[in-house]
Amino acid sequence: MKLFKYISLAVMTAVIFGSCDKKLAVTDPNAQTSADFWKTESDIAEGVVATYNLLLVDGTFARTLPALVDVRGDDVNSQSPWTIYPLTGNFTVQADYAGGYDVESWIWRDFYQMIAKANLVFYNAPNVTFSNDDYKNRLLGQAYFLRAFAYYELAENYQVCPLVLSKPLDQSEYFPASASEDSIWTAIESDLIKAQSMLPTSYDNVTGEDQGQKGRATWGAATGLLGKVYMIRGDYAKAAAEFKKIIDANIYKLVANYGDNFTMTNENNTESIFEIQFGDFGVDANWVEPSLSSWTQGSALDFPYGLTQYGAWGDFHPTQWLYSEFKKERCKDGKLDPRLYWTLVTYEKEYDTDGDGRSNTIFGEKPYETNKLDASNNNIYIAKYTYARIPGHTIEGDGKVPGSGINYRFMRYSEILLLYAEALNEINGPTSDVYKYIQMVRDRADLPDLATTKPGLSKEEMRDQIAHERALEFGVEGIRFFDIMRWKWLSNPDKLSLLKSHDSEFNTYVTGHEYLPVPQGELDTNPNLSKNSAN
Repeated sequence: MKLFKYISLAVMTAVIFGSCDKKLAVTDPNAQTSADFWKTESDIAEGVVATYNLLLVDGTFARTLPALVDVRGDDVNSQSPWTIYPLTGNFTVQADYAGGYDVESWIWRDFYQMIAKANLVFYNAPNVTFSNDDYKNRLLGQAYFLRAFAYYELAENYQVCPLVLSKPLDQSEYFPASASEDSIWTAIESDLIKAQSMLPTSYDNVTGEDQGQKGRATWGAATGLLGKVYMIRGDYAKAAAEFKKIIDANIYKLVANYGDNFTMTNENNTESIFEIQFGDFGVDANWVEPSLSSWTQGSALDFPYGLTQYGAWGDFHPTQWLYSEFKKERCKDGKLDPRLYWTLVTYEKEYDTDGDGRSNTIFGEKPYETNKLDASNNNIYIAKYTYARIPGHTIEGDGKVPGSGINYRFMRYSEILLLYAEALNEINGPTSDVYKYIQMVRDRADLPDLATTKPGLSKEEMRDQIAHERALEFGVEGIRFFDIMRWKWLSNPDKLSLLKSHDSEFNTYVTGHEYLPVPQGELDTNPNLSKNSAN
């Protein structure tokens, strides 16, 4: 079930026309401005929806953000002719990239639009009368979460950026200076704590227009993201406390089938803590013009991630290292880890039997019958966030070229379990609880008991084991590279050598270039903006 119909609101610019004749002072319903908007609680609600809308555009989760995060990890690489992808993957892209669309600047642009919309909600909400204080708090809580979410992505990707926490009121505020890293993360923490206190655990039993709607930010989403912030900042005790709140709340549980996290039919399931709500691309059959009615409905990851043999662009490929990680350990029944099937597209003889349930059907075809993928083709491809493993769908998305309607799962309960285990290991070493919460995730994949196969691991050995577990559970989900960053592997010579053996793109890594450069256009426009370590 999708969240609700996302709408675009023209609330960023106020254009007020005066007239000597009051009879002519009539509001044009087709051209609303900030002057005649923000009058009712419905206006505030629409402002919040407009803030969510920025999660669906090309600069955020429709394509660019997942792609540019995945390609910097050791689980994905790129040999795309669109050079910004491989240049980003090998950490050599420049702020003034001139090889076509400068998609790295789109992330900055679109998240600041998201922040601006949230700030408009905060600016105007005090002047509106609400019929229900709980409803008001839920709307403001969502705005706090979304602003924190935007700054979280900006901080992770650009290191430093301006911290804009209110609507600019005059020209002196149009060119904000870059804030320190500590200031940005403190603001994110503050917004998430506010959101946590205002948001419900679900919308099933609330009173208001949002009753029963799926996909809105919840207490669990705010709590989980707050825990991730503490992990990034190295405050493991606080992180563990937040993750334990989620576990003890008994709201979420792992779905039995791992693949249910990557289809349209099982969206917003019991494992989902926060996901980006995509639809398909409607009847427009395109996604490259912002004027199209369906511009913000669908995900465009299907084409850059999909197989060229089936008509996709094939801009990104999994690394051989990730594939090898899946082969390190078999399930209790001797079969391959089921997560391999849903993460990667490869030829596996085991899948050739239709009765297996993991039949190697790719985009509606049996590759061993069409010879598009067989034992002679040892290449590996991405399955996640494509239609590759979904029966009845083609690469074109049922004739709508290109794109898919698969929701992007930003945070799943399995991540909470593994992060909690990691935090506990950092605090007290590999206790029985560390093994317990790791095994909860392994059990779904039917993997052997870790405490039996690898008893008595040291703290450092458990760190490596958790890194392995997270690579398999979250491969090609925009998580691996940020794990590498927070583990500080890039500044550890031994770990950096390991990364180079996983993915040759790390051979050209230079200290500080793990971040995307602050866009040159922004530096040219704003004299108060600072460069980051990648500029």
